[in-house]
Amino acid sequence: MRKKFTFVFLLLHAFFVAPYSYAKDILSADEVAADLQYFFSMLQSNFSYLSLSQLDLVEEQQKALLQFSDDNIPIHTLAQYTQRILGKTIDAHAETRKWETYLEKHLQENSRILYLPFLIESTLQEEGARYIAFEPDRSKFIAPNYPYLFAIEHISLTDWESTLHQYIPGATATHLSASVQRLLRYYWLAYYLHFQKALSKDKITITLENDLHEKKIVTLELAERPHWYGTWPKNKTQVLENNIGYLRLANYTDLSSKEVIDLHQNMKNFKNTQSLIIDFRKNGGGTRYLINDLLPYFMPDSEKYYIAALGKCRLFAGCEVGSRLMYPVHSKFFSIQEKQFIKKFQKQFSTPISYNKDLYSDWHYHLVRNSRNPQYFYSKPVYILMNKDNFSAADVFLSAFKGRPQITLIGEQSGGGSSAKKHYQLPYSELSVGFGRMLSLQKTGELFDGYGVLPDIKIIPEPTYFLGQTDQTLQTTIRIILDKAK
Repeated sequence: MRKKFTFVFLLLHAFFVAPYSYAKDILSADEVAADLQYFFSMLQSNFSYLSLSQLDLVEEQQKALLQFSDDNIPIHTLAQYTQRILGKTIDAHAETRKWETYLEKHLQENSRILYLPFLIESTLQEEGARYIAFEPDRSKFIAPNYPYLFAIEHISLTDWESTLHQYIPGATATHLSASVQRLLRYYWLAYYLHFQKALSKDKITITLENDLHEKKIVTLELAERPHWYGTWPKNKTQVLENNIGYLRLANYTDLSSKEVIDLHQNMKNFKNTQSLIIDFRKNGGGTRYLINDLLPYFMPDSEKYYIAALGKCRLFAGCEVGSRLMYPVHSKFFSIQEKQFIKKFQKQFSTPISYNKDLYSDWHYHLVRNSRNPQYFYSKPVYILMNKDNFSAADVFLSAFKGRPQITLIGEQSGGGSSAKKHYQLPYSELSVGFGRMLSLQKTGELFDGYGVLPDIKIIPEPTYFLGQTDQTLQTTIRIILDKAK
């Protein structure tokens, strides 16, 4: 009876008092129980993709009570647990914020924190993801003619993926492979997650593979610091040969005046080109303002408005999504004519997504206006180059452009993620867990999460692309333009 009273007291304390207390490295079983009660209750009431993720919260909660029944629970153990729970969802933005740092703090007292001594990039082949290993300066592969990383410590990359996928929310193969790539980069972390013990040596043995599936084993010194990828490709915005415009948009993340001025100046320079290539590869998202700045250049005068995306939020989570340029049809941000346009769109819109309408707000719409200030109508063909690293607002950008008359998307499937993430602080551990509150849909009715945006022409980057030696995606696009011009 006393234990039950203590648990109830701790649970009440969790909601009303504990958020202002200090974080602990070690937690009691009752404190963890209160934290998890809050965690699961927030998922139940506020998570937009709960039913779509097929996550049984009752079953998970019962398992958790058994798993955390003893006292003296390290905070890093709880952080790993909440990350694994979020890893079962389709919400690619879901996270336990900085969950790795709690583990790093625990491990660095008795082990070294070391990183891969090379860069890797994932590509999706017919047989699944393949990982390309190359020097940090992109000068060469780790072993000549053996571009693919097949195994680490004689354990296949497929087995490493099976472990790491448990900690990665999201459902597209592109997002999963890109996330595995990022976790492997922090080798101390991937090693611990796979072997459940700290890294104890400063060398790594890898097995490399060529296109004939021949193998080569190499042993390397691990790195003291992580190597950085930087922007890739490093091409500059310019007018290419044969009067082809090339607009590089790798890092358009903020609505700065300089970015807007540069964008419009570049489009002014491209006005008389025969075709336009927008290289959007490696753009990981940011704000949605780019859509409203750029898309009107490709809207004819007869097209006044366009719906770029839509979504609805869990009622208890709030729906302050104005920063995503999304508002309900009755909003003061829409004119009478715009409301009429949205209502017309509503009549023909449908989605195959099944959800409980009673738990969600009204639809919110991202409307693009054909302002013609300073935009003009660019009537020639436009080709957008895309890849697996396009995510979040970059997903929305690609989806907004896809299917328009003069637009062709070329490259890899995008990452797939859009959910208006909101964070909640667990009361005793003070861990910050975040997950989506918005059911975010493409204009076609499909989700972003779990689907991403598919290219019209699929091209998988070749290994030498990552060394800057070739660029099949760009060169194929240029050939298409020139062939059509004949």
